[in-house]
Amino acid sequence: RMLPELWRSLNEFYSLFGIKELKFGDYLTRKLESLSNQVDSVEFADPRNQRLVKLTLIKLQNILHYYRESNKRKSVFITRAHGDLQFSNILYKDGRFRFIDFERSEERQVVYDLICLQLQSRFTSSKLYKSFSFKSIDNLVKECLKWSFLGKEYGYQSEAISLAFLLDEFEYWLVDLVNYERENPHFFVWLAKLENN
Repeated sequence: RMLPELWRSLNEFYSLFGIKELKFGDYLTRKLESLSNQVDSVEFADPRNQRLVKLTLIKLQNILHYYRESNKRKSVFITRAHGDLQFSNILYKDGRFRFIDFERSEERQVVYDLICLQLQSRFTSSKLYKSFSFKSIDNLVKECLKWSFLGKEYGYQSEAISLAFLLDEFEYWLVDLVNYERENPHFFVWLAKLENN
């Protein structure tokens, strides 16, 4: 019930930076190049993490290559997203939503924050991490995009949005792993098991 109001508040934030439309193929090329450079420049204290991150980047590239042709002309809408939207970073006061903790704010697709919040992807208990095929992830994302207040354009692009979401999540968790180097980085362990279809 509160999601339409939350979406309006997010759009007020996004409007400060503007929203631009990119073809998914262009977004994919740019993001993969950036991620490859980041992975190549990182040195982890634990060499197992180095191997795991490189392995999962290859896995992600394989999934993206599998679906690229059918999605490359679709659009993704890009803005400066909050980047770490979870309930602890949302305040509700005087009938308005306010957001805190912008340290992970970066350019991402416009529905990224909403998907993160609905899937609670910051937590290992998220249903995202119980899915082991791209198709099941796409179904989860479609559920997140079903709301009429979003407009039809997002629902039509769901597969491209799901692929872009995986790219953005990889980037988020890579930065997290670089900063904190956890012993069992759940996102990368999960991604290593993910199947194309």
